[in-house]
Amino acid sequence: MDKETIVLKTSIKGILDVLIKKLIIVAIAAAFYAASDKVRKYVANKYHITDSIFKADILGTVSMVLVYIVMAVLFILLLIALYRFLILFYELGRVTTIDFSSGKITIKKYDFPFEKQIFEKKFNKIVGIEIVQKTIDRAVKCGNLYIEYLVLSKNDSKLRGIEVPYVHNPADIKDRLLED
Repeated sequence: MDKETIVLKTSIKGILDVLIKKLIIVAIAAAFYAASDKVRKYVANKYHITDSIFKADILGTVSMVLVYIVMAVLFILLLIALYRFLILFYELGRVTTIDFSSGKITIKKYDFPFEKQIFEKKFNKIVGIEIVQKTIDRAVKCGNLYIEYLVLSKNDSKLRGIEVPYVHNPADIKDRLLED
């Protein structure tokens, strides 16, 4: 890698903070689902429901229907939380290349399940970089970079920005990008 080109890749350490949060959400959703199953068993024992919920008295039937509705909602929430947890791993395939010699920023990323997207943007100068780090990000030296760059054309100039998430050593990268 030369000084003219800087390649920024998403790292597993970078997604650690979000990964832990999403794992906690999955665990909470699973715990609530397990608790609702215990409530279902309790209601079934209390109202002596063995075969069909419609053979019990009206209070038992209504109670079981409500428990099944709550269980269905919790199961859907559990599936959504699990999906969001797993989809986070697609961020590991994201690569941002900043080429100073050609004045291009290239972003390659993969989306679910096998889609590949490539964005190419022209720039003239990088004017600002912001680093956002959370507690775990600081501990593992990772974070998100917000890069502002200037695009000059014949008619006008525009200030644009991109986000480069989950980067390892963002402070070093900031210094390398701004030394030009």
